[in-house]
Formats: sequence, structure tokens, C-alpha cells
Amino acid sequence: MRDQLSISNIQQIRAGRVEDAILRATKEGIFEIVFEMVKANPQLVWSHDERSRNIFSVAVEYRRAKIFSLIHGLNIQNGLAGFPDFTNKNNLLHMAGMSAASTSLNQIPGAALKMQRELQWFKV
Repeated sequence: MRDQLSISNIQQIRAGRVEDAILRATKEGIFEIVFEMVKANPQLVWSHDERSRNIFSVAVEYRRAKIFSLIHGLNIQNGLAGFPDFTNKNNLLHMAGMSAASTSLNQIPGAALKMQRELQWFKV
């Protein structure tokens, strides 16, 4: 799969639903898949969903710190961070300030532990 991704052009990537796969892996927090896909084809960081959210935005919305750090370390975050969610007119800072969309916070018992988890996210 990795070899195919590295030689694929954007039309082949869209037709093969590779963008859907990397966005789904980002939402689910599957770091290894996102890492290998971006390593094979760095252009995949520009993938976006139907709401024009890119991988960076999805990682922030779903509080996927490891994926956020990976993309942040690519030194292209300035271009990625500016992409707004055109549906809600929110930029990356708005999304970070919103309540986590993932169920990971719902699995943590107690308000104090949830707050601690959110504070840890903002330290990333």
C-alpha cells in the first residue's frame, strides 16, 4: 500500500478514497496509519472532508494529540492552521476551544479528571 501511495496522483488518491481513510484514521486516533500514509505521500496532509476540515483541524477537534504533534512537526502547519471550517466559520482556535467531539472524555469519570485531561491537551 505504501508504495502505491507514494506514486499516486491526487485523482488516484481521491478515486481510491485514500483521503477518507486518512481522515477516518485521524478521527479514530490511529496514529500508525496516519504516520505511514503521510510518510508515503506527504501531500495527504492537504486532504479535507466535506466540511473543508483538514487533518490538522480534525486532530484538534477530536483531541488527537499524537497526530496533531506529527503534523505540527512537519513545518507546514501555518498553511494548515489557517483552513477554516466553512460550515461553521470556525478556525483552528475556535475548534480547540470547543468541547471535545470524541467520546474519550465521556469515558473519564469525574469533572476534575476531565478538566485535567483538557488542560493536558492545551499543553501540547
